[in-house]
Amino acid sequence: MNAMAKSSKREVLDRCEQVMMIMLDGGEFHDVREYAQSSGDGKEPWNVSSGQLRRYMEHAWKWIVQRTEKDRGKTLARHLLGRRRWLAKAIEQGDLRTAIAIAKDLAELEGVYPAKKLVEKPKTDLLGRVEELIGSPAMKEVLANIQQWEPATLAISAPEEQEEKQA
Repeated sequence: MNAMAKSSKREVLDRCEQVMMIMLDGGEFHDVREYAQSSGDGKEPWNVSSGQLRRYMEHAWKWIVQRTEKDRGKTLARHLLGRRRWLAKAIEQGDLRTAIAIAKDLAELEGVYPAKKLVEKPKTDLLGRVEELIGSPAMKEVLANIQQWEPATLAISAPEEQEEKQA
């Protein structure tokens, strides 16, 4: 096919399908361009512009979104369909361990399992220690006493003023 000949509707749909598969495998624009130039499908190179490749990619995104839950957006759609594709490849290759891992991950993404309870980390950091001190009975007593003091007794003077008062 020469550069000026128009692609048939069937060719365009096939190309969009191929582009979608590249995208689901994690491919980006440069991967699509490389595929189109080398024509990994066993046919002649596509001889299309970068703009046309981007239109193929946009069409592929529409398919991806249509094939998944619409309200979750492109990112989730890509992950779900990508994992379904990887699951099929793992099963096809007889790699059951990988297939089970992918199926579990896919189920987690789809919300099949109940939400995991977060375990509170032990408070070993400085903020945790400060929180413990503030909650201690001794600190509560100090804070209660501070609230009873007059504002004038809480005034903090500069070091020079303290030296003058001591002299």
